[in-house]
Amino acid sequence: ILPIFSSAAGFFVIYMFVPNRKVNWRYALIGALFAAICFELAKKGFALYVTTVPSYQKIYGAVAAIPLFLIWTFVSWNLILLGGTITATLESSRWRLHVQKYHNSQRFLLVLEILRLLHESAQQGHTLRHERLTKHLYFVPDDELNHQLQWLVDQRLMARDQKGAYLLRQDLSQFTLKDLYRKGDFKLPTKAEDYFKKHQPVLDECWQSVDNLFNQPLTKVLKS
Repeated sequence: ILPIFSSAAGFFVIYMFVPNRKVNWRYALIGALFAAICFELAKKGFALYVTTVPSYQKIYGAVAAIPLFLIWTFVSWNLILLGGTITATLESSRWRLHVQKYHNSQRFLLVLEILRLLHESAQQGHTLRHERLTKHLYFVPDDELNHQLQWLVDQRLMARDQKGAYLLRQDLSQFTLKDLYRKGDFKLPTKAEDYFKKHQPVLDECWQSVDNLFNQPLTKVLKS
């Protein structure tokens, strides 16, 4: 059991810290255990092949160790990649399940939520770390989130420091909701999804004047 645990520990470190993104430790552990078990089985199978099939010595003679080393390197590396693939598959499956809840119609609320987090961090005298932002907005696809973050930077509403954290660049008290809406390619939703429920009062107030207009008789609208 000890060789399996030691191999699993090594694979866990690889799957947890080598990828250029945050990986759930549970999925990294599952992939590491799978790779470790396969690695131990492969060692026994390879040892059995070396001891029972001596034909490679007749072919290669004194340099027989070289092709054996290359074969074992190939097998080992494929097992490492297989464990990494399992870890990535588990991680992406969880990701796909969450991002299915997000719709582009909520883009305006997404920008509002990012600004809310920035404003909250600024009031506390802190910057907004990317890890905290992605953890809070876990249901937003990476490309969508990165696009809106870059849009806020381009509009000079936000900036990034040398550590990659986000901070406000303008005083939001001097920036109206109308200014924000006009600057972007947004569609104003009538209903906020569950993850943006806190912004529903803003939508209700925005649509109140529209409702008043739409409730007028057509004769009055056409006459005006």
